[in-house]
Amino acid sequence: MNPGIRVLIADSSAALSRATAEVMTRTGKIDVVGRVYSGTELISLATSGRPNVIVLDVDLDRGRGLDTLRQLRQAKHQTPVVVFSALSLRSIDSTFEALSLGANDYVAKPAGTGHLQGIVDYVGRELVPKVLFWGDSQRSGSAIDGSTDAASPRSSDGRIPGNTALDRFQSLSGDSTPPPATRTGFSIPVFNTSSGGPGTTGLSRNSAAKTHRSPYVDAVVIAVSTGGPNALAAIMPGLPGNLGVPVLIVQHMPPMFTKLLAERLDQCSPLSVREGTDRAVIRPNDVWLAPGDYHMVVQRFGTEVRIGLNQAAPENSCRPAADVLFRSAAEVYGGAVLAVVLTGMGRDGTEGCRVLRQKGATVFAQNAASCTVWGMPRTVEEAGLADKIIPLNQVAAEIAKTVRSRIRPSVARPALTAAK
Repeated sequence: MNPGIRVLIADSSAALSRATAEVMTRTGKIDVVGRVYSGTELISLATSGRPNVIVLDVDLDRGRGLDTLRQLRQAKHQTPVVVFSALSLRSIDSTFEALSLGANDYVAKPAGTGHLQGIVDYVGRELVPKVLFWGDSQRSGSAIDGSTDAASPRSSDGRIPGNTALDRFQSLSGDSTPPPATRTGFSIPVFNTSSGGPGTTGLSRNSAAKTHRSPYVDAVVIAVSTGGPNALAAIMPGLPGNLGVPVLIVQHMPPMFTKLLAERLDQCSPLSVREGTDRAVIRPNDVWLAPGDYHMVVQRFGTEVRIGLNQAAPENSCRPAADVLFRSAAEVYGGAVLAVVLTGMGRDGTEGCRVLRQKGATVFAQNAASCTVWGMPRTVEEAGLADKIIPLNQVAAEIAKTVRSRIRPSVARPALTAAK
């Protein structure tokens, strides 16, 4: 029998730490090697306890959890870290900063459960699958392939965060300390967005490149999950302020997180980035991010195209789901759509890309080497739906070039600029 995944819990709450440890131990797949309440204890046990995963509360040690994470990474501790913190604006902001410092994932602490059993159920449903996923990945020492839903630590409504460490969010959070060269002790490829890096831009294998393509692009739609916040932070600054078409994004995240993510992306983007609101008019050069726990669609009202939000059943275990957005884009824009599928687990976006391709749309997928988890892009590529496979640092340029060459004459811009 394989030994359990070794987990170190660092939490500001003794009661929640104890309950979390009990839930994990009951799985029979996790060995809790320690529960600590200070950064000093965490640094010490991270070495002596040899954990496969660290569960970290950013409020640890009176709010010094981020300092502890920074010390861990600077000391070359590359153990996967899952942030487990309160659902408050301050903690959410700290969670984004933790991701920029090298945390791999996060789960919001239970709120409003009302009783111990509610906490137990929540931890088992939300936190345990992610601990198992990252623990298995760390022990296997291999790159992460998250192309199947079974491999995904996604919850029942698809709430899953990004988990890479790029410089964009560090600058937004006021931290100029560069991230470590690698995020973990296992081989997830780290992609430098300022240089060429691995991978090439080209047609996908089995791509139906000779099928009809719309001569126009009226909208860009993006699907992204694990690794998404920092992938988007790498892409958005590279899109020109007069791109000429709207951009609509589905990032698998819970409520509140998507609002703060939109605000952060708006700070680093020449385009206006906002969280989607029901019936908002969609205009060129606007970027709309689907709100957590709501599907986002596009709908035509006369001469206007507007956002629609709904809480229909999750698709691909996700709400919001990219497939929902992509299908609606096919109905409204036909083939005049550029779809981009970025890093993430599962297969959300694949069937939506299929519908779009049948209409004559163009599909790009992020290449494996630059993905945090090569799941969603992989299923698109293997289905033969991707026109191009693109490394992360070329995505913005490819979007801008494609839109520029295929924008309708009535909305064409004289030159691409990077001014907001």
